[in-house]
Amino acid sequence: MLYQLLTEGKRRGIISYGVRKMEEAKTNELEEEAISAVFELFPLCRRVFFDALYESDDERVRLLTKVQFLLMTALLYRGRLNMTETALCISASKEQATRIVAPLVDAGLVERFYERSNRRTVYIRLSDKGMAFVRSLRARMAGFVLEKLSDLNPEDIKTLEESAVTLARILRKIEK
Repeated sequence: MLYQLLTEGKRRGIISYGVRKMEEAKTNELEEEAISAVFELFPLCRRVFFDALYESDDERVRLLTKVQFLLMTALLYRGRLNMTETALCISASKEQATRIVAPLVDAGLVERFYERSNRRTVYIRLSDKGMAFVRSLRARMAGFVLEKLSDLNPEDIKTLEESAVTLARILRKIEK
């Protein structure tokens, strides 16, 4: 009887080990699929959001790079960024960030400023002109997207909305 219990326990242990390994493999497969889907989002978003915007007749839009537009959008939501935060926001070095910001400052779209408490740290923010400009671009972009969404059924639109909100929430958690 003891021999049977030991044998049964070992057998169950092997089975549970096999089940764990199968679950781990399935989890790894799902994680790999999720990672692939996230990487697929970058070019898709570029095509859906930016390409239509850059087909515009507005000369100002063509002078603005996609990175500059993303930076201006970040400034719209965050209010201000120091140059380290700016570099992180656009995935660039501080030197590259400075070169990306300079034309925006020259065009009067972005302002550099210092805080009284720490004059060594340079911050940037949208100027009034920059705020109006980025809002008009976002409205135009929203129009392009809404036009494309009109081809979808209501269920797909709801799924897209829920998925976008969920993805943004999860990515913010990962970013921290």
